[in-house]
Amino acid sequence: MNKHISFWVIWSLLLVATVPLIVLELKTNLDNRGRATSTSTLDTINGLNAYVNPQPVAPGGQVKVTFTAAQGYTNVSFASGQLSSCQLDLVNSAKCSGNPMGDGMSCWWQWTCTASFTPGTYVGTFSSSEGNTRNVTITVGGTAPLPTSTGTAIQPTVTTINGLNGYVTPALVTPGGQVTLTFTSNDGLTNINLNSAGISNKSLCVSNPAATKCSGNTMGDGMSCWWQWTCPVVTTPGVYTATFSSGEGKNRDVSFTVGSGTVLPSPTMIQQPATGVQPTMVMTPIPTPTQVTSSTTGLVQFLMSFGGLVADGQCPVVAPVSVIVKSGNALAQYDQVTPERIGVVASAVIYRVTLPNVNLSTMTNAAIFVKGPKQIQTKYGKDGQSDYYGLAGGTLDLTSGTVFDFSHYPLMAGDANGDGVINGLDFSLVKSDVLTHRTVDSGANLATDLDGDCQATANDLNLLKLSLNDKQSQLY
Repeated sequence: MNKHISFWVIWSLLLVATVPLIVLELKTNLDNRGRATSTSTLDTINGLNAYVNPQPVAPGGQVKVTFTAAQGYTNVSFASGQLSSCQLDLVNSAKCSGNPMGDGMSCWWQWTCTASFTPGTYVGTFSSSEGNTRNVTITVGGTAPLPTSTGTAIQPTVTTINGLNGYVTPALVTPGGQVTLTFTSNDGLTNINLNSAGISNKSLCVSNPAATKCSGNTMGDGMSCWWQWTCPVVTTPGVYTATFSSGEGKNRDVSFTVGSGTVLPSPTMIQQPATGVQPTMVMTPIPTPTQVTSSTTGLVQFLMSFGGLVADGQCPVVAPVSVIVKSGNALAQYDQVTPERIGVVASAVIYRVTLPNVNLSTMTNAAIFVKGPKQIQTKYGKDGQSDYYGLAGGTLDLTSGTVFDFSHYPLMAGDANGDGVINGLDFSLVKSDVLTHRTVDSGANLATDLDGDCQATANDLNLLKLSLNDKQSQLY
């Protein structure tokens, strides 16, 4: 390995005088878990290391691209013109703890993308608002069918049924991994929907922005229109059916298999200059986490959202929040908690809250209560909650390690005077500022600004009216 590295280094130095731009790729030493060892040559560029797993990737297959750094960055994105449906791991990465690459860096970000069906070498670019960029090369090679654990090729589903073709990539999915589902047709369809028991959280499915139209179909099957989603799958092995449906009654089923613990190959450290192709597709900005914990003991995490919040708002509406965790007669209260913004799904801004040390005398049948700075207290009693939870206690198991998803039942704003209820006093305050169109500078706090756009508008008044339906805080 050392001779291999020395040869390439010397060779590059000899050619640098005559070749203005040389891409030098050094292989790194990896341990049996795919982590860089202390003897690895890590070509850190702009403060970033980069990994691609697997390298090369089969045409149409999935590839994980990981970046590590010694510090957190904001508005992080990764893009490549030949990769589609890139989805940042919102639960495990995008934070400054638990870096699995073992390269000494504190922070890490990992995307799972679908590769092009056309073999070749492609460039992907990591960027941040701090100006730190890092390019990687992804090699798409081999033939399109992906091998299963037994070496049998899995072909995409190409039989036309009800005027629709269906494709699954990969057809054998790692438990807890991601699957890309693509459907094509010569007809433009309306009220499109996708359902599958094999999808762990439908709200985290990411639709390819290039799809959902009748041009640019990447499947090469002659169909005009196409729709594509990348979704997280369940952790239970089995064969699952995904159903595409439309308002015109045209349906199409495809199946995929969640394997029994299949492990992806070890990553390859990519050594690539930080100049080159610029991003052609911008992912949802993922700011640096504000809370970091080095222990999973008593760790509780959940996703949440705020009703009516604008995605590009520049004024504070969501922080800090107060959280009460209650199981039976035992409870723990956390004040001044800052939610971590992790992305936008279906126009809703999703946040993750991390409570590092929750140790109640009983940790099952629990409920979580959240109150925002302008939002009344809301009770969450079950994972995936999408409406009011009116039962005593709750069903949450705080020992399960689950990142609970409360994002479908947002906190509603309207408590403009901060007294814990939404009533006529709040309505008068908001209405007064709306009539004068009161505004503040970016970053400033305006009590009557309920959507975070730094101004009091009719939208804030409408949000308050919606909140009046739940004007009393939800109690134990």
